[in-house]
Amino acid sequence: MSKPVNMSPFNGVFYDKAGNLHDLTELKFGGGNGGGGKPDTDPLIDPAVLDGVFGDGVFDAEQVTITPFGTTLLGTELYNGGVYVEDGKVVVIPFQANNCMLIDVNALTTTTFGTYMSGSVKFVGGVYVGDGKVVAILHSASQPALINVNTLTIAPFGAVTSASNKYYGGVYIGNGKVVAIPSRAIQPALIDVNALTITPFGAMIGGSAQYYGGVYVGDGKVVAIPYSASQFALINVNTLTIAPFGAVNSASNKYYGGVYIGNGKVVAIPYSASQPALIDANALTITPFGLENSASGKYYGGVYIGNGKVVAIPYNASQPALIDANALTITPFGAEIGGNAAYASGVYAGNGKIVAIPYHASQPALIDLGPSYRPAKPLSEAALLSAWFNKL
Repeated sequence: MSKPVNMSPFNGVFYDKAGNLHDLTELKFGGGNGGGGKPDTDPLIDPAVLDGVFGDGVFDAEQVTITPFGTTLLGTELYNGGVYVEDGKVVVIPFQANNCMLIDVNALTTTTFGTYMSGSVKFVGGVYVGDGKVVAILHSASQPALINVNTLTIAPFGAVTSASNKYYGGVYIGNGKVVAIPSRAIQPALIDVNALTITPFGAMIGGSAQYYGGVYVGDGKVVAIPYSASQFALINVNTLTIAPFGAVNSASNKYYGGVYIGNGKVVAIPYSASQPALIDANALTITPFGLENSASGKYYGGVYIGNGKVVAIPYNASQPALIDANALTITPFGAEIGGNAAYASGVYAGNGKIVAIPYHASQPALIDLGPSYRPAKPLSEAALLSAWFNKL
């Protein structure tokens, strides 16, 4: 874990599904315009180029295996969210736990490291910022924290605030900066990992459990995903603004996280909303789609697997689900591992494999998508560490 990581996602190479070698500098940037010309500090990659690396794109549920693994956890609600950090390893973010978990996807092992503080609901989600370091996003913790996998430490930094349930997840936007998504906080915040500062900005929005997670869509813009807020919101770091958009929906507990699928479009993962939703960040529209399911607390976060497809991670749902933004469908699949608030988000760990992060489940779970989604040659570490793959 000691080798340095260049934070530009365009260092290294990858192979497409035909086995052709590409340099990551070929890739165009997304953000809805599909064009290049952006500086390489913008961490978004055009999925039209990257889709091929996931395999032939034919999802076959019969090929999928789902396997719990690692040390059995002593307690529930210990962790919330995870981040890929290199060499097949995932850092799991402490929620009630007083330390971090390190998952080795190759060895199928889990270990804990670092100590932080007593107290509950400390962090929700994290963001990879290079050199084996992850920013843990403060929820009720008084400060964000820097997790260092090289030194196996976790250290708080930045201004202290005693408020609870402040932020829910964050998004890397380049140049060592992270946007924290407001839950009960009245504004989003900009975390600067180089200066070790956290600075609220934008209009005051107020409310409780407003947004749960966000998605970077390029050009310094982030779509905030509404949980209890009545609309989606576009956070613009260039103008330091937050602006609601789309049809008003006063229902609570709507979505838990979202996934960027290219061309300025985001899939919102249904928690108690009856359907997933397709957000167009350019047209500022929201379109629900797929089979309706009125159950509450269905899924918690999702993972992009290429070709317009997203795997939704089961929370109270009994199975993961395949969301296909091209066919506008959602289909449960695989073993029944969910239920009773089982998992809190997932992480793509390369080679067609997803790690589901345990919440009430006693172990992480490995979702292996099978040969049809396993590239003939793996993605480079640089691609896996980019903000395109490595998102909350």
